[in-house]
Amino acid sequence: MLDAYQAEIIALTEQAERRQRLREQGQQLRARVHEIEQQRRDRAAELRLLEGVDAFCTSIRDAMVAPSFEGTQKVLQLVVQRIVVGRITASPLSMSCRAGRFDCNRNII
Repeated sequence: MLDAYQAEIIALTEQAERRQRLREQGQQLRARVHEIEQQRRDRAAELRLLEGVDAFCTSIRDAMVAPSFEGTQKVLQLVVQRIVVGRITASPLSMSCRAGRFDCNRNII
């Protein structure tokens, strides 16, 4: 462009306009590259999450084939956060087993 100006093929104002357009296009391209890089990072994070979920599901599936007593107990504790019977609320953390009966929040035995 500088050579075209020096050869008087384009005017100084036209050269300035072209330079400004090129700057703007460069900024737009850099912004697009940044956007694409962010999308790539987001997709990589999603893939890692999906792989983790898949591994978790596989481990649960494998554990359910022949679960141990401890494994079954842990699953039930996670599934049942609390049990409400009438006015009595029992949760795995508040229960203790005494001769087959539970000591719940109201200490009913």
